[in-house]
Amino acid sequence: MALFPSEYIHIGGDESPRTRWKVCPDCQRRISDEGLQGDGKRSAEDLLQGYFTRRVEKYVQSRGRKIIGWDELIDCNVDASATIMNWRSWQAKEDVIRAAERGHDIIKVPTDPLYFDYYQTHDSVWNRPFLIGGFCPLEKVYAYEPAPADLSAQAKSHIIGVQANLWTEYIVTEELAEYQLLPRIAALCELQWLQPEKKNYQSFLRRLRRLTDLYRHYGWTYCDAGLK
Repeated sequence: MALFPSEYIHIGGDESPRTRWKVCPDCQRRISDEGLQGDGKRSAEDLLQGYFTRRVEKYVQSRGRKIIGWDELIDCNVDASATIMNWRSWQAKEDVIRAAERGHDIIKVPTDPLYFDYYQTHDSVWNRPFLIGGFCPLEKVYAYEPAPADLSAQAKSHIIGVQANLWTEYIVTEELAEYQLLPRIAALCELQWLQPEKKNYQSFLRRLRRLTDLYRHYGWTYCDAGLK
């Protein structure tokens, strides 16, 4: 916070493994001291994460900032000012509804199809890259609708944008990073900026030729699957 003047501070909060907490004497002492008791749906260790998250949140707020974090924060009873990044595509609708009902703004960043470390073609011909897995082709990225029609108007009003992630555990070169991003990042822009009724994939592909000309001009590496 001393380095960056941003309104939001990202605190993470996802995929916290609680197995160790069950045998950690310090964790169990804190659970006891705070009177945290599981309720059948959530364990005492689940509640411990909520306790810790709220302490971090209060500290961030004391510095005049707001927190942002992954959608596990929904279960941490954080303040409604916290922005939720909805990444778990397998329960996206439920998490969006729960977050919106509690007053949280939401950024959609589902694994399927906005994790750009996933493969974008079944035919991995570019150096046969070894990636984390998954499959998010260009057409699927373009077709994604962050605020689907079956969501309530109230829930939609809290969806403030989208983001794609390029996690780099398996991204070993700058060229591979470019290949994973291009041209999917162009599809991301269009699904963010266009109203659903104005999206047209064939029109997008025609216009994409101008972008691929630029990619080649600058010597960038990109995936041409489905473009020819």
